[in-house]
Amino acid sequence: MKLPRVDYLTHYTYVTRLEKLSQALTVACSVTPKLAKCELARAAAKSKLVDLTWQSIKDEQQIVDADEEYSTASVLWLPVKTYYLLYHILSIIDFMISGEPQSLTIQHGEITDVFTRRVQSQELILSEPRFNAVFDRRIFTFKEKSGAHLSTTASDELIYTLVMKKIALYKLENKRLARHWNLKRAKDREKQVAYVANMSVSIFDFFYLMRIKSNYRGFNFIADIPASDTAKYFRAYFQTAANFYSCFWTLKRDLEAQL
Repeated sequence: MKLPRVDYLTHYTYVTRLEKLSQALTVACSVTPKLAKCELARAAAKSKLVDLTWQSIKDEQQIVDADEEYSTASVLWLPVKTYYLLYHILSIIDFMISGEPQSLTIQHGEITDVFTRRVQSQELILSEPRFNAVFDRRIFTFKEKSGAHLSTTASDELIYTLVMKKIALYKLENKRLARHWNLKRAKDREKQVAYVANMSVSIFDFFYLMRIKSNYRGFNFIADIPASDTAKYFRAYFQTAANFYSCFWTLKRDLEAQL
């Protein structure tokens, strides 16, 4: 029996470990929401989008369970739908915490930064301690013993650090492409160095950057992979999405009760 490619196995290992780490995930909030209860109706449309997006994701999961061949296409859309699901929930949470209406239309990259700062300042504390870590440029220098992450005994610490290193690389790649930096030019190399010097990476970047990779840059590790394997990846990513959705949807309800 032919084994899946190493690039697929690597990404599958990463997402299954995130699935494991996010089981029964909860989040504690140390700040009192500033939103007046009468203003909550402004978020009704967003809440509806959350419901519709989550239902769409569950529908996809049911189809994949019935026909694994469907996963070869749906696996490419799942990171996109997952990101928007969490984006809408987090924008509502930020609206309630800050009391600022512009939270409901916050830019995608900005909301990632906002919640990274909230975790860093311990306004939000996730029950899985690793998800509270915010990495800086030093993540790029992290090294593993060759192939160690594919071992059945690989630690959670190793796998999670490698996930964040992969996301940091994606984040830098995305910035370089968005700004059209040509690293043959000294001026653009200096811009990249300056960006990396102030760069931060957290679990919130995972969902944003996987959406970017899936929607714009391509999931090369999924190409030409048998449907049985894309279905496995889909299910692991789906459960990870469900874990984070449950965590932040519960926080949303708790904040609403405080208004």
